[in-house]
Amino acid sequence: MDGIGRIETLDIRDVWHHEAHDFTRWLYDNLDVLGEAIGIELSGTRREAPTGTFNLDVLAEDPSGKIVVIENQFGNSDHDHLGKVLTYLASFDAAAAVWIVEHARAEHIAAVSWLNESAASAEFFLVQIEVIRFAGSPPAPRFTVIVQPSEEMRQVGLEKRELAGRRAERHALHAGVSPNTTPYLVTGSGISGLSFAYCAFEDHMRVELYIARGDDDRSEQTFHALEFRKTRSTRCLADRSCGCSCPERRAAA
Repeated sequence: MDGIGRIETLDIRDVWHHEAHDFTRWLYDNLDVLGEAIGIELSGTRREAPTGTFNLDVLAEDPSGKIVVIENQFGNSDHDHLGKVLTYLASFDAAAAVWIVEHARAEHIAAVSWLNESAASAEFFLVQIEVIRFAGSPPAPRFTVIVQPSEEMRQVGLEKRELAGRRAERHALHAGVSPNTTPYLVTGSGISGLSFAYCAFEDHMRVELYIARGDDDRSEQTFHALEFRKTRSTRCLADRSCGCSCPERRAAA
C-alpha cells in the first residue's frame, strides 16, 4: 500500500544538546506531555531546585499540592542517578518520584519495581525518553513508562513481606539453640508444654518430643491425640481408596 511512511528515531542530543540546559528547560515548560504519560497532572514549582550541594532537575506538584520530584538523565540509567532520586525524594518529602532516562537498565527496572512493592509511602516512575519524527515532521518527544506504581505491585510486596515473616518465625524456633558437649539439643516447639530433643549418637540419630502440659491429665490427652493422629495418618496413606481430605492425604496427592 502506497503512502505509508515510517517513524524515524532521532539522536536526543540533536534536539537537546545538553540535558540540564536544554532538555530540563523544555520539560519544565511542557510538563503536560510527561503528565499525560504517567497519568498525573503536573505543574512546575521550580527548576534546578537546590537541596544541600545537589540540584533537583524539576520540582513539581499534582493538583492536590503533593510534591513530585523529577530527575532527568541522558544515556543509560546508573546508580548515581538512582541515589539522587532517593535523596531528592527524602529531601523534599515528596509523594512521587519520576526518573527519566534514555535507556533503562534491567537492574534499575528491578530496583524501581522493588521500591514500588515496598512499604514506602512514595510512588516511583521510571520513564524512557526518545525523540521521533514522521515523514520530515518536526521532532516530537515520546515518553514510555517502564515502571509505575500499581495496586498489584503493592499486593505482591505485601505477600512477599508476609512470606518473609513466616520464614523468620520458623527460623526463630531454633535461633537460641547452641551446640554443647552432650549428644542432646533441646528446644521449644512453639507450643506451650511441648519441646523437642535432638539426639545424635555414633550409630544413629533420633528426635524426641517431651510432653509436659502442666498436669498429668492434660499431658495424657495430648499424647492420645497425637497417637490417634499418627494411627489415622498411617491407615490413610496405606489405603489408596481412602477418600478423606486430611492433611496427610493432601500432602501425598
